[in-house]
Parts: sequence; C-alpha cells; structure tokens
Amino acid sequence: MPNTTRPYRILAVDDDPLVLRMVSHLCADCGWKLETAETGESCVEAFARFRPDALILDNILPDATGLEILRQLRSLDVHLPVLVVTAQGTTITAIEAMKWGAFDYLAKPLNLSHLQRQIERALEVRRLTRVPVERALD
Repeated sequence: MPNTTRPYRILAVDDDPLVLRMVSHLCADCGWKLETAETGESCVEAFARFRPDALILDNILPDATGLEILRQLRSLDVHLPVLVVTAQGTTITAIEAMKWGAFDYLAKPLNLSHLQRQIERALEVRRLTRVPVERALD
C-alpha cells in the first residue's frame, strides 16, 4: 500500500505487554510507525501528539473501557479507523463498538495475519478519506 508522504502511524493501546510486543513486531515488519499506550488517559495524550492513521484499542483498560475512549476520540477524528480488541467481549459490546464507528471488533488471542489484513484495510480506508473525490475517481 503506497504512501509517499510518511510511514503510516499506528497507535496500539493495551495493558498487556505481550500484545504490544506482538503489534510492535508486526508494525516493524510492515514499515509502520508505532506508538503504544497502556491506559485510556495515555491513549488520548498519545493520540493528540502522534495523530495516528489507525488505532488498535483494547476494550478493557485500567482506567476506562475502550468504548469510552472510542467515543471520546470519535469527537476528535470522525474518520479514524479503530480496531477494538478484547479477551472478554460480548455480542452487545461488539454491537456498541460498531455503533460508535469501530472499524472492526477482534477477539483475543489475536491472529497476527488476520490483524495485519485488518490494519491494511483500515489504512486503505484512512487513505481514501484523505483523497479528494476527483482524484479517487480517476
């Protein structure tokens, strides 16, 4: 997926260091720049500073739920693709995440190749939201 302006930026938010390490290796292999956070508060701070192209967001954080953070960030960037991940998800939570505009809802343990495909899809959607309509139709 070509991007001539800068490497894609991924923000991964999870309080599990193993998940963050796995995402870190994936991003390095794909040439994406990664920022990580372990709490909802640090996620919002990193979002403001880093301006990610996609967000991987755990639904259960020490200080907030992923849905609370999703609602907060949605007010700042309506087009940000957010992949919500959880080890303790329910259908109701998944529906709520999708109502708030989550790009996808993934269950842990994460399948690395599936995660990569979903991130690539999210980045393509992000790229297309930045392309003027006239250029997209060419």
